[in-house]
Amino acid sequence: MEHWHHHPIELKVIAAEDMQRAWDIAAQAFSHGERSEFNADAFNTPFDAYGVYDEDGLQAQVGVNRYKVFMGSGPIMEMAGVGGVSCLPAKRGRGYVGRCLVYALEQMQDSGQHISMLFPFSQAFYRKYGWEAGGPRRRYEVPSRILQVVKETSDVRLATDDDALAIQQCYARFAMKYRGMIERTEREWKSILDHGKKHFTYTYVYAPNGPVEGYLTYRKGSWESTHIREFISINNTAQRALLGLLHRLDMQVEKFAWHAPSDDALWWNTGHNDINTSIEPTCMVRVVDVPAALQLWRTNPAIRAGACIEVLDPHAPWNQGVWEVECDSGQVSVKRGHETPQLTLDIQALSQAVCGAASLTAIRSSRGMDVRDEAGFVALEQILTGPPMWMNDGF
Repeated sequence: MEHWHHHPIELKVIAAEDMQRAWDIAAQAFSHGERSEFNADAFNTPFDAYGVYDEDGLQAQVGVNRYKVFMGSGPIMEMAGVGGVSCLPAKRGRGYVGRCLVYALEQMQDSGQHISMLFPFSQAFYRKYGWEAGGPRRRYEVPSRILQVVKETSDVRLATDDDALAIQQCYARFAMKYRGMIERTEREWKSILDHGKKHFTYTYVYAPNGPVEGYLTYRKGSWESTHIREFISINNTAQRALLGLLHRLDMQVEKFAWHAPSDDALWWNTGHNDINTSIEPTCMVRVVDVPAALQLWRTNPAIRAGACIEVLDPHAPWNQGVWEVECDSGQVSVKRGHETPQLTLDIQALSQAVCGAASLTAIRSSRGMDVRDEAGFVALEQILTGPPMWMNDGF
């Protein structure tokens, strides 16, 4: 049981002189004390670090990576990627991490970060603070021998350094079909496409008419199984062409494995009993700023709808309360409401719907929702309908 009030603490941004201690705390929590893994050079994006201090100094921390994510074809959203959440073992059980998460939420809101994502050590723990499960992803294991070379495979070639921009443009076109894909920095792209310290990176592109319509990239691997870091295709033709390339590697790799979004077309392009498909959880999601996130969302321009909703968010009081949500020509407006709400939902349910992890109907059927006026429920679902969630990065 957590007894926060028994332990006077200070919550603040971790000072530069304390960062080495912060790396040491992270090393104990995540890498069994390996000293070389955690340092500022390991991060490809800017980050903020918040700490819990007691009479013994820095004891716990929450890191927040500053990302931007695609939300369909609408504006890019500011996203707070929570990571490095850790506490020294001797001070666990005192609520330090929970207090620091709430403090970090306040900083995210002040910084204009509209949504947050994290990869949990425990879904139940983060759910208490408003995060909820994001959309699932598929993991494929595909024997290379069962794949087929098609005529378009002749247009697949090994990428060169000159293809980097076209690959990034292909990724951006694909990312606009989903909610949650990261707008990568140049450093992140280099970490994906450049050769590693010990292994070559192999990237193949399908570009029959100039622009890259699909690509795949991998590094290392073995005969038994090789993991493809990213397999992106704008259309089914590009996917089939690249699958044919994998077949041509059947004497080097028995099986290829990769992750894909929940609506991926592999089952339709290559139906085979020997393809092993599993459904995996990904990150958890949370809306940090309800009006800001909703007003950046772009929905179907034909939709004209409105709903009066009540949001329950005890850890982010700026979200708590009644909101009037209106949509006209795809543009959403939000203001404080004074009427009786048509439906009440907690921040977890709203976060899943905003981020495309689940539809409001699915959320309602699985965990319930207080709906007083069906018209409001239908309107909010119309407003939030859009592409599913998917992200192919970690932090």
